[in-house]
Amino acid sequence: MERYDKIAIGVSGGSDSVALLHILREIKEEYNLCLNIVHINYMLRGEESIEDEVFVKKLALSYKLPFYLRRVILSQERGVSLQEEAREKRYQYFIEKAYQLGANKLALGHIYDDQTETILMRLISGTGPEGFKGMPVRRKLSFNLEIIRPLLILKRQEVKEYLKRRQFSYRIDSSNLKTTYKRNKIRLMVLPKIREINPNFDENLRKTAYLWQEDHKFLEELAKRHQEDLIVKESSKEVILNNEVLKKLSFCLKSRIIKRILERFIENIKKIKYYQVDNILRLAEGSPHAEIVLPNKVRVYRDYQYLTFTQRSKEEIIDYEYLIEEVPNKVYLDKIKAKMEFKVKITPDKVIDNEVIDNIGFDKMVFDKNKLEINLDYDKIKLPLKVRNRRKGDRFYPLGLKGSKKVKDYLIDKKVSIFKRNKIPLVVDRGKILWIASLEISELAKIDKDTKKILQITYLPEIDSTY
Repeated sequence: MERYDKIAIGVSGGSDSVALLHILREIKEEYNLCLNIVHINYMLRGEESIEDEVFVKKLALSYKLPFYLRRVILSQERGVSLQEEAREKRYQYFIEKAYQLGANKLALGHIYDDQTETILMRLISGTGPEGFKGMPVRRKLSFNLEIIRPLLILKRQEVKEYLKRRQFSYRIDSSNLKTTYKRNKIRLMVLPKIREINPNFDENLRKTAYLWQEDHKFLEELAKRHQEDLIVKESSKEVILNNEVLKKLSFCLKSRIIKRILERFIENIKKIKYYQVDNILRLAEGSPHAEIVLPNKVRVYRDYQYLTFTQRSKEEIIDYEYLIEEVPNKVYLDKIKAKMEFKVKITPDKVIDNEVIDNIGFDKMVFDKNKLEINLDYDKIKLPLKVRNRRKGDRFYPLGLKGSKKVKDYLIDKKVSIFKRNKIPLVVDRGKILWIASLEISELAKIDKDTKKILQITYLPEIDSTY
């Protein structure tokens, strides 16, 4: 706690949150704290829920503190337990209100026993290493707000003794006695048996949780550094990782990096289960063309050396074809959001001869700007030309080769993404492919020492295009 903190306090009316409120109120003047009480009513227990609400409101009035209330009706969404939904709604409201109030801290009344129950429940339900570390005393949500749990070192009995000694009343939630809820069953049935076997179980678990928290901090920082090296390309809707480098990392770093990437797209990362992260890691190690679909319309797919996380919809590229009847010309390839420009350049006699080609370099004569601009022998071409995507059975003569090759095989050899192959434009002359845009020109139309006219073609792909 720091001086002049502005704190939103989550108060249910139960013993733990009431103790937290009283303790913060006692140090309010000394630390110049600004305290605000927030309460959520789930309307689940009829009159009892209303009485909890009234009790907390009276506490706020007695201490002359601002009181904020939200009443919610739980929808019991499919696949989500009542307690899980209540917890999500509670955190959502408390955090939302803390931001609205301009609070820099959100104080929650979790205690030592809650830590034991939480870790044990996660272990029973199935959790990764992150779940085993338990709840932190402090957790930064943003630059302006952090969650604090000041009572996390206190046992339930200690809290109740404090309230009894100070003669502070509190509410008892009757639903906490029902063993139909998983947490209650752990608290009322499982933990007492474990403590019979080992009375020091809680302390041992707390120490283990602390060690895991320290390990977790170190590994998270290490994962962050590796993640920065792995990212090939990123935007608000897509992140592409170097999969070859990712595969060389240890499992604990890989899984953390995967979760860190997913956090960009999935607000509630708890919706991502351990088996889903494991499936992504299997994908990274598996066949070069596979895909996994996750919550929030997130797709993860592997293409050779890349692992892509995206919220972009899967593109179904239908066949397209554009006719180039005259040159110069410009065409907008609307199906792939790209442009192509055609120009003719007259070459003076003997400018292009074997000596010039040797001195300048053949690639420089043929290609420019990373193969997005090419030069072909205009006299070896006959208009009209077509610009289209690939068709079944397409073949062409790659530069420098005597024979032809299937376009499909060529793209596979070049490790072009299976999700991109149908987008790439081909420049075609009477059925003969002259250029696979951005990749290769044909041997059939290359410039040579007899070239008099050059057809210069410039391809401007969409900014987000990656082959």
